[in-house]
Amino acid sequence: MNVTRATSTLKQAYEWAVLAMVNVFSGENGSDPKARERVLSLVAFCVGGMVIVRALDNANLANEIRESSRALAHRISE
Repeated sequence: MNVTRATSTLKQAYEWAVLAMVNVFSGENGSDPKARERVLSLVAFCVGGMVIVRALDNANLANEIRESSRALAHRISE
């Protein structure tokens, strides 16, 4: 589905989900601009990784990408 062409209601639902991820990743650092920049990058990284994984037919490659992305996301978020 191409969300860029979706209704405003669907776009608002996506925005809500992104903001929820930002809040989860922000923790106690929500007001720190540097931390927010890192969190926004981490959210984009996670979403992009899932888009790629879901688009692949090769399950082994998808799992490899998923696991390496998960490991990197954990390192970034520490």
